[in-house]
Amino acid sequence: MSTPRPPQGWEMTVGTWNTDAQRAETPVNSGAYSLEQLGVSGSTTLTSPYIPVEDNADFWVGALVQATSTSTTVTLELFEYDRDRATSGHDALVFENTLDAADTWQWIGKKYTPTSSGIRFIRVNIQRDSAGGGSVYWDRVLMERIQPSWTVALDSGGAQAITTGTWTTVLFTSAANDAHTNTMTVRQASLSAGVITVGPPGAYNLSGSVELAALSDGTEADVRIKVTQKGGGGTPVFRYGSKVTAGGADTLRLPVAVANEHCWAGDTVELQVWHNEGSNINVTDGDADDSFTFFSGARIGKM
Repeated sequence: MSTPRPPQGWEMTVGTWNTDAQRAETPVNSGAYSLEQLGVSGSTTLTSPYIPVEDNADFWVGALVQATSTSTTVTLELFEYDRDRATSGHDALVFENTLDAADTWQWIGKKYTPTSSGIRFIRVNIQRDSAGGGSVYWDRVLMERIQPSWTVALDSGGAQAITTGTWTTVLFTSAANDAHTNTMTVRQASLSAGVITVGPPGAYNLSGSVELAALSDGTEADVRIKVTQKGGGGTPVFRYGSKVTAGGADTLRLPVAVANEHCWAGDTVELQVWHNEGSNINVTDGDADDSFTFFSGARIGKM
């Protein structure tokens, strides 16, 4: 479908608009139109507007794309610029390959982190290779900030002895063995001796679970999340789960969760457990497929 120019803010940097690329009414996955690269004259490239980025942030850059042939190479690439919109000379290849199937929408993309603190903008290129081989259709191109988060878990080999009558931080020393969390998923935060140090400030959802090995009948156990506020003079606050009393030689799972916890950069959070068995009790560590003891957090927005 002939239109005067590319989508708002985009530039036709290789090829000619309405000859090598155009607006298409079909196929479409969302919205009213897609962008079609026809492959008439050869390689075809469109370049996005300048997109602002932030220091110390991770982003996901991706696109929903379809091609009429699996022999056509599709490229998604980005270029970095400083505050004056001067190029840094660095580019990052997000995707350069053929698609898995013809005439099928496919997401392509990956995580991107600015290469230096002076990067303030990026531009994204969408490209198809040489002429022929049918059309390539782009439904949407996205760049989204990956929210700070973490998930750490004990897997096989990670049992930890908890002293009776003492609130104890779960260390997560065997997080590297957990198959489901892929070592430990910690984005824009850090973990040391079971203590998470928060990166970007904001409102966080926090949750955790601790499994204790068999406790005697009548033994009490409890779990809590400890938040130490760097900006509040290091004064901790505690978010408790529900105290549980063992009925027989029970293995207990103790959950705890808190929503919308406001954390500043540098605040620390940790998962702690307590019991009054009278002797040390192990935190159990699950197996290759299950983790019964874990701690998760995710930034859900600004304060």
